[in-house]
Amino acid sequence: MDVVFPWRKLMAGREMAGVQIVKQCREICHPDVKLKVIIESGELHKPDLIRRASEIAIEEGADFVKTSTGKVAVNATLEAAEIMLDVIKSSQQDVGLKVAGGIKGAHAALKYMALAEKIMGNHWINAQHFRLGASSLLDSLLAAIKGETEPGMSARDTGDY
Repeated sequence: MDVVFPWRKLMAGREMAGVQIVKQCREICHPDVKLKVIIESGELHKPDLIRRASEIAIEEGADFVKTSTGKVAVNATLEAAEIMLDVIKSSQQDVGLKVAGGIKGAHAALKYMALAEKIMGNHWINAQHFRLGASSLLDSLLAAIKGETEPGMSARDTGDY
C-alpha cells in the first residue's frame, strides 16, 4: 500500500497529521502488506523536513519510505536519498527505501545504489530494502546490459572510456 505523507501539513507545522495518516494506514494493512510512505521530498525543500517526515513514517510503521510520486517538479535527489537513508540507519528498524522519480539512466541508478551501499552496507542492497522506481529506466538498463552508451551520454559521462 502506498500513501502520500501530508507534506503540506508538515510544512505548516502540523506534523500530527502525518503521524495519524501513517498510523491509520499501518493499522488497516494486513501484516503481509508492505506500507510505503511517499515523502515527496522534492516538495519539502528543507533537509530537516525530509528528515522529520521520514522519522514519522518509520516511527509509525512504514516498511518503506519513498522519495516521490514522480508527479512533481522535483523528484528523487541524491541529497534527499542520503537523508532518508541516514534516518533508516538511525532507526535500527528493518525499513527499505524506494527512490522514485526522475531516474532515467543506468548511471544515475548506480549513484543511488552506491549511496545506499555506503550508508547501509552491501548486504542491504536487495529487493527487501532497496528499490528504484524506474519506469523510464528500462531502455537505459537494456542498453547498458548490451554494452551500449545511454541515450544522450558519451562514454566519458559513464566512466567507460
